[in-house]
Amino acid sequence: MSCFTKSICEIQLWALQKQSSCCCLVCLFAKFLLSMLYYFDLIVYSSNPREFLTSRAETMGSSNYASLGRLMIGDHKTVCDSINAQQSRSHYLGRAKLNPSKLPENFVLFLSDVIESESEIHQAIHTYIWETIMPGVLKRVEKDDAAVFSEYVTMLAEAGKDGTPSSDILQRLCIRYVFHALLGSIDDSFVELIHDLFFDDALASYVGGAMQLPFLCSCIIPCCYASKRQTKIDEAVAYIVKSPTMENYEAPIESITKEGFSEIFLAISGIAGVLGTYNLLLNVFNEIPKDCDLDATDSQEVLMFILEAARIRAPVNNVNFRLQEERVISAHGREVTLGEGTLCAACIGMASQDSKVFENPKEFNPKRENLLSDLINFNHVGFSPEGSGTRQCPGRNLPIKFASDLLMELQNYPDRECTALEIPRGIEGCNV
Repeated sequence: MSCFTKSICEIQLWALQKQSSCCCLVCLFAKFLLSMLYYFDLIVYSSNPREFLTSRAETMGSSNYASLGRLMIGDHKTVCDSINAQQSRSHYLGRAKLNPSKLPENFVLFLSDVIESESEIHQAIHTYIWETIMPGVLKRVEKDDAAVFSEYVTMLAEAGKDGTPSSDILQRLCIRYVFHALLGSIDDSFVELIHDLFFDDALASYVGGAMQLPFLCSCIIPCCYASKRQTKIDEAVAYIVKSPTMENYEAPIESITKEGFSEIFLAISGIAGVLGTYNLLLNVFNEIPKDCDLDATDSQEVLMFILEAARIRAPVNNVNFRLQEERVISAHGREVTLGEGTLCAACIGMASQDSKVFENPKEFNPKRENLLSDLINFNHVGFSPEGSGTRQCPGRNLPIKFASDLLMELQNYPDRECTALEIPRGIEGCNV
């Protein structure tokens, strides 16, 4: 099996080098190979992302290797350099290639820093969210009724006793918490709408329905899935437009209407807010050892436990970008030259396990001296409660607060024999 895996990776590395060949036939053949092997790897990756990333790195004897139709970069220093540099983006999210026509215009994750017009739009939207929306959001969650949050904890702690999978409960709690904070007011029908859109029915889900599929597959899949997906998007956007947060909307860019921004906001809130928060909570519950010594009354200690859990299993694995110029880079244990425009992925998941930076990287240790300085889990090098960075998730503090409050409340949950950290253990991830 290792020989087959090596062959797959070597073929993709060859194709990455030849896709910009001056020979049209070689160029076309290289792109064809990358496309076919991308879909093959995508299926393998989806079954177990962490196993895929680590096993291929071990097989190739290098933290930088060709897979998923791109160069996967797992060296911590190179990943940090890539995150800090201006990024030339493309239509990729995590492992998947997306169809831009099925996502909002000016979708911020696709906007490049190196194209002036796109960079201005990205920065305007990013700044608007950080400076105009997020301050009110964080004040809102600070004022949340304690009884409401206690209800969240009770629902999660009691999950499964009535036959309801605990993952369903956790998903809905994430939706309720995130969108209540972002919009100011939501009802149960909106929670179910978002759950359907981001968690249910992969072919009609927000991300799954936007994936770029092979031509034959796109012909076979019924159009009703696209129609169903768009109907749910329209309903969600209409709800956001009427929310308290959007009452005093001031366009970050003149051309972005309230409806247009609401569509962008839905994409960001659903993908990064809900799915990202859900994955972070899974990591907290599954990666923190049940026998750990945690003082739930110490907010700084709780934060360090959460950040270490995120380091061990990254909520988001890949930051995709294209090389802005020809570059010599180490891959498969040798130096290779890749042309301008080559697709790369700064793999946060692998870089967070780099033994050159984190001693005994698979060991859970929230007391690491370099945890705050070398953390890269929020598309930003290092962690600081202040500042949003150029590409750092502007809503990062919201899921961290939710995870912290949830962890502290679960520690104090009465009438249970197991520890709080064991309650949701074993929940399956959504693997975005």
